[in-house]
Amino acid sequence: MLRHGARFGSTADEGERVAAQWEALVQSSYTMLGEAQCPTTGLTPNWWQPAGPQRPRGRTGCNSSGTDADEFGSEAVSSRWLVVGGK
Repeated sequence: MLRHGARFGSTADEGERVAAQWEALVQSSYTMLGEAQCPTTGLTPNWWQPAGPQRPRGRTGCNSSGTDADEFGSEAVSSRWLVVGGK
């Protein structure tokens, strides 16, 4: 955003104002993906509930998706966009 914000209609200082927020999003996304990733295969599950104040360790799970939370499937594939877009 710092390099290309002006091309996409942001204000001149918007990139600098929100750079720290974007960086926090990127870092927390990598943390969550690293936590969810299978050490053997490198795959991530369809659904992951990251660790937080009430849950010291992350776990697989989703209330109403209809897909198995602990399998690599169609919904797990979307996490790859974060990794590809972040590098």
